[in-house]
Amino acid sequence: MAGETLEHIDNPVLFLKTLRELYKENIDYLLISVPNAFAIKNFVSVFNHLEFINTDHRYYFTPYTLAKILVISGFTPIEFWFVNYYEPPQRRFYSRILFKNKPGFRGTIVMISKF
Repeated sequence: MAGETLEHIDNPVLFLKTLRELYKENIDYLLISVPNAFAIKNFVSVFNHLEFINTDHRYYFTPYTLAKILVISGFTPIEFWFVNYYEPPQRRFYSRILFKNKPGFRGTIVMISKF
């Protein structure tokens, strides 16, 4: 499991290739989570002419870009989900009403891949 790690690494393909090479005999699957580039908070910020980022992050991902670096690294993506990160109660209310049926706006992408 690599939770909220890949976005902090300068060369995620090299990291994943090395991980695969070191552990391919012992591990069958990799569960990975990364920030979603399409999270609603990013869109709201843009409309307000702002960019709020975690300065430790090198990257944000979409399902396509995450799957692409996994494939280049030798993994086989199997399935992915959009999940929410913690939101204060007042923001959860608006998120549930406005984006209930739009999971692509959630804050995190979780993907499972075969080694």
